[in-house]
Amino acid sequence: MWRWWKTRYRITSTHVEVRTGLAVRNHRSIRRERIRSVDTHARLRHRLARLHVVTIGAGQQVSGESALTLDAVSTTTARWLRRELLETARAPSKATPHEAASRPNEVPPRTLAERDIATIKPAWTVHNIFTVWALLMAGGVLWGTYWAVQLFGVDAPGVVERVLDWNPYTAPTAIAIGLALMWVLGVGGLALNHIAETWRFRLVRVDGDTTVLRTTQGLFSTREVNRDVARIRGVDIGEPLLWRFMGTADTNLISTGLTGFTFAKTAGSTILPRTHVSLARRVAHDVLDTAHEPLSVDLTRHPHTALRRRFGWALAIGAVAFAGAWLTTWPWAFVIAGGVLALGLGLAVASFTALGHALVGPFLVVRSGGWYRSTSVLRRDAIIGWTLRQSLLQRRLGLMSAMASTSAGTGGYWIRDAAEHDTLGFTVENSPHLLRPFLDDGQSTDRHVMSP
Repeated sequence: MWRWWKTRYRITSTHVEVRTGLAVRNHRSIRRERIRSVDTHARLRHRLARLHVVTIGAGQQVSGESALTLDAVSTTTARWLRRELLETARAPSKATPHEAASRPNEVPPRTLAERDIATIKPAWTVHNIFTVWALLMAGGVLWGTYWAVQLFGVDAPGVVERVLDWNPYTAPTAIAIGLALMWVLGVGGLALNHIAETWRFRLVRVDGDTTVLRTTQGLFSTREVNRDVARIRGVDIGEPLLWRFMGTADTNLISTGLTGFTFAKTAGSTILPRTHVSLARRVAHDVLDTAHEPLSVDLTRHPHTALRRRFGWALAIGAVAFAGAWLTTWPWAFVIAGGVLALGLGLAVASFTALGHALVGPFLVVRSGGWYRSTSVLRRDAIIGWTLRQSLLQRRLGLMSAMASTSAGTGGYWIRDAAEHDTLGFTVENSPHLLRPFLDDGQSTDRHVMSP
């Protein structure tokens, strides 16, 4: 009651302000021009009370500023906030949300054009259930069941022992059957969880005073995320190695104010559940609104010396593993060391085959990653700098890595282990105004950096 009584918020033509607290007063203020996304979600208890939680994103994943959350406002107010903060470019109306809903002539609603980009399909479930998390979910379910039956006096360990006594199989076979049953249980749990989270999923493009990209989803807990299209700088498609044979892919935005870290997906950056890579590419091209189709072009392959470098690292790690096995007396140590070496060599090949880059019209395309292959499409006008890096081994092999710096996504996208002369020519072609003053062509007399 104290929190509800002492919480106030205000929207002006330039700021969104929230004041809360009794003993410790907290006054937050965010400039409207910095708003990147408006996220509205409602759990089951919110929906029963016709309330929504509104989260206003303003670059908090990049700059460290925390998001502004209004928990919880009425459904009418949530829709009004979304329209005022993201969908319209005009100054905020003086009418309250309820007045705006009851007096449409005073605050005329803007007719918005919605275009569906993707809607949920049953086939998407297959790409979201076959993960290593299935065993962990099954373990959690069994652990919870164990403690639940303890409340009723059931001797769970005794039941397991009696089942094992009746088991006609050998111990390895019984363990394999048990893991398989756990996997099936976990897959079933993940399927139910996926259906509940992505129920009636829609990805639409809404054109108004401001164009936004909107996703809506959820069965028990509903969520709606609106992202300003003007802040989008590109798209990233990730393909995990273990499920690449199924064509499974993650689709994320490269946008200012939205995190783009591979293993830190948020509702703001993720625009699709895991789907087939062909659909992910189609949606990415639709989001980028371009006819160039940068994800369909053949990328420039990197030299085979990059494979030699990766083989060197794999052999070094394998040598350390065999040295550790030689120092131990455990009989399986050399088998594990051989597995580490084989895994390292396999990842080296996968990492090398993933390397590639290209310039496609107004876009830079970079691809890398062995365990998790990531293909990033970045607008060239969003690149604010380049970092060129060479280790001692790279110099001996004639390789160079270059990072395109940007204020969106992860902040930088690497072209790893490309040929040295190709990297220099590529970066100069992409951003001549940034790099040409630093090149020593033997003719310029007014150089910013002089070669020794």
